[in-house]
Amino acid sequence: MSKTMTFVSMLPVALAKIDAAEVKRLKQAANAARNITVKNLSGSRSGIQYRVPGTKRMYTASAPGEYPATRLGELKGSVHWKLRGNAVTGHDAILGTPLESGAHLEKKHPMHGGREWLRPSLEQARPTVKTILGARWF
Repeated sequence: MSKTMTFVSMLPVALAKIDAAEVKRLKQAANAARNITVKNLSGSRSGIQYRVPGTKRMYTASAPGEYPATRLGELKGSVHWKLRGNAVTGHDAILGTPLESGAHLEKKHPMHGGREWLRPSLEQARPTVKTILGARWF
C-alpha cells in the first residue's frame, strides 16, 4: 500500500500578507508626512500685511525662510498623497499638490517670492516615516 503525499505552497498567501502590510505601512507613513506638511502650512507668519483681494480681510504674508502664508487655504487644502505600484514592482507613495503655485513656491528663490514648503516638511517627517516603515510587520 503506497501513500501519496501532497505539498502545498503557502508562498502566495505569505506574499499577499506582505503586500497588504506594505500598503498599510505606506499609507500610514504618507498620511503622517501629509499631516506634518499641513501643520507647517498652518499658523501665523511674520511678513508684510496685505488685504485679501475682494475683501476687507487682512493677512500676513510669509517672510523669507518661513513656510508660505495661508491666504485662502488653497495650497494647504490641496496637499495629498497617493500610492503607486503593485505587488510585483513594489509600492511607493507620492506626496504633493496639483497646484502650479505649489511648485512655484517650492522652486523659486526666496528673494523672488519662493517659499520651500514640501522638502523641509518631508525632512521633518523622515524620522516618523522611518519608524513606521521600520517597525515589525507581523
